Amino acid sequence: ATNLAQNFDTAFIRRIHYHIEIPVPDEKTLRILWEKKIPDAVPGRSGLDFEVLAKESIGLVGAEIKNAVILAATHAVQREGSKRKIITKDLLKSINIVRRSKQDIGGCGYKRTIEGLDVD
Repeated sequence: ATNLAQNFDTAFIRRIHYHIEIPVPDEKTLRILWEKKIPDAVPGRSGLDFEVLAKESIGLVGAEIKNAVILAATHAVQREGSKRKIITKDLLKSINIVRRSKQDIGGCGYKRTIEGLDVD
């Protein structure tokens, strides 16, 4: 399956009876996705800035939001004590990594980066 119709060859297109276009989420929908993908029980959730996350993730889809959350969580659990929680900066770094991966591997052309963040 793909969401890139330009990758379909003509023989494949002839076999598809229905085409359903699912648009990329807008900013309001992205905020909802972030809130749904990070459960209340996740340490640090109450301090997250969902408005910033929605703005910075424009152009991403739900699966990419999920990947960013998982990546941020893997960094958060490596910390000690009270610092072992997800923070907005973790998620912003993860958004940047997801964008870079998509650009590098998928060649999809997402060139937006988050200014001022060290991705290391």
